[in-house]
Amino acid sequence: MIHAGISGEVTAEGLARLPRGLEDTAPDLLPRLEGGHDILRHLDPAITHANLAAMLELAQARGIPVARIGVPEKRLFSKVAPLYRALAET
Repeated sequence: MIHAGISGEVTAEGLARLPRGLEDTAPDLLPRLEGGHDILRHLDPAITHANLAAMLELAQARGIPVARIGVPEKRLFSKVAPLYRALAET
């Protein structure tokens, strides 16, 4: 397992780094735990969704399976943010 995450990064930054990371490492599986900082910074959920979807497409285009890990919404007793359910259904 190669840990290439950057603490505090938002999905736009992760998306920008992902193509190079996939080329450099050619992983057999891509775990994705992204979007938490977008939620904490109150970024537009539609943009977060688009960035995550683009990450999935980049991996899938290379035949790399993705393990998607949803992030809770920012509230007490929260559930996984709805955008992750939409991504899981694509």
